[in-house]
Amino acid sequence: MPGDPKECRQHAENCRRMAAESRTTSGRSTLLNLADHWERLATELESGALFTKAMDEIKPPVAGE
Repeated sequence: MPGDPKECRQHAENCRRMAAESRTTSGRSTLLNLADHWERLATELESGALFTKAMDEIKPPVAGE
């Protein structure tokens, strides 16, 4: 599965750091919103990986493989 939850969380942390340094309310808000999106993406990637793993474990073998 493409995507790395750890990398997404690092992007989220970078957004939070930049938000703390932002001079404007709108800049802070935008960066914090972006951080939330990175966190959600990390969670979705983890869920997708778990689902894929579970499906692979219950998938019946195909004849001839």
